[in-house]
Parts: sequence; structure tokens; C-alpha cells
Amino acid sequence: MSKEPMEGNWMSTPAADENEGTKFNGEGGSRKVHQFYFVKFWPYKDPEKDSKLEWSRQQCEQLDQEKKLVVDDKMKEIMSRGENIYSELERKRYRSAVLGAGVEWKTMVVGFLQAAMDKLIITAPSSSKQPAIHSPRTLVTHGSNNLAKEEQLSRKTPSAHQPQFLMSSLSNEIGRAYFWYSQSKNRKKFEQILKEIEEIEDRHDKAKADAAAKGNIWNPLSSKKAIEDQIRLLNKIPDELKPERCEVMEEIKCLE
Repeated sequence: MSKEPMEGNWMSTPAADENEGTKFNGEGGSRKVHQFYFVKFWPYKDPEKDSKLEWSRQQCEQLDQEKKLVVDDKMKEIMSRGENIYSELERKRYRSAVLGAGVEWKTMVVGFLQAAMDKLIITAPSSSKQPAIHSPRTLVTHGSNNLAKEEQLSRKTPSAHQPQFLMSSLSNEIGRAYFWYSQSKNRKKFEQILKEIEEIEDRHDKAKADAAAKGNIWNPLSSKKAIEDQIRLLNKIPDELKPERCEVMEEIKCLE
């Protein structure tokens, strides 16, 4: 009974000698018999296989970690850039709002001064003339022996002091105006305009106080001249402020 060959890697090897395996038949002839040798090669096992696999695994983990760090850094950069853009956008919007309020403030104050000047024009004709000796204004200025009558005459006196009230209110408005122009790149120029308006106001108040101290009737036309000078200065503001605000609005559009 022939044995089955064992499983494994087999390789055929020819006979070492050419005459080996030659046999003769009964007729005196010969025939060639080939012999084969089967050699089994056992599977090769690398003794460093496990260590190489472990090294490969560690390298993959390291690459994954490095990739994760790169991605995280990129995400942080993108988020930081977005936050910076948002912060810059908010600053631009705030600046635009303040500059816009500065333009509105100028419009409001000019209207405020124009109304005061209209009142002065109305009272100017009667005030420019020499008042009658017994007119209410003369009696209030120089005094009256009857206090009740003087109080009654005071109520009848024309509203010559209303412009003074309006002008004193302007002083408060000018103090607040410094904030509206604080966001402008031409802040120094606007501060100079406000300072000149305040100087006109101070000169106007001082002149009125001097006239009152001397017992003179204040001429409303003098107040009119002061108001006209203030309006002239205020009208310079939009020429500088509006182009600057338009520039900021363009920057906002780019950021958005």
C-alpha cells in the first residue's frame, strides 16, 4: 500500500546521476526511469514579526494623533478668525451708529438754535426801540413800589428770556456731543468746533450778564448773531462726518 504524501510545500528534484535509475527490460533494451525527491519547506516565521506589528500600530496611532492635532489647530484658527471678524464687525457697527448719532445730534441742535433765533427775530422790533417809561419791562428792570403789581407785570413781560433758556440748554448738549464724535478719526477737528461753540456761548452769557449789571436792556439781535455763528460752525460737521460714516459702512459690508 502506497503512502499519501504529507501536506506541505514540496519541490521536485531530479536524480543526481544521469545513469541512476536505468533499468533493462527482458528484450535486452533499457528504459529510463526518472526519480523525484520531494523536499518539504516548513513555513518561515519571522521572530521579530510581533515587534514589527506593534511598531506599525504605534506609528499609525502617532500619525492619527498628529493629524488630530493639526485638525484641531486648524479648527481653532478658523474659530478664532471668525471671532475676530465678528468682534471687528461689532466694533464697526458700533462706530457707525455713534457717527450716525453725531449727524443726528447736529441736525437736532441746529433746529434747536434756529427755533431760538426765530423767537429772537419776533421780539427784536419791539426790543430795539426805547421802551416806554411805564412799560412792564422798564418797571421790572428798575423796580416797582408795589410788589404785587411788579409780579403781575413780570408775568406780562414778553418772553425775552426764552432764548437764554435755550442757549443754556445748548451748553448741556455740547457736553454730551464730545461722546458722539469720540469714534471719529477727525475727533480733534470736531472737538475744536465744539470748543468754538462753547466760547461763543460763554461770550454771549458774559455780555448779557454785563448788560444786566449795568441796568441795560439786552438787545436780542446780539443773541441772534451768536446763534448764527454757532449754526455756521455746526454745519461744518456733516462735511467731515458723512464721508467717514460711508467708509465705515463699506467696511461693514465687506466683513459681512
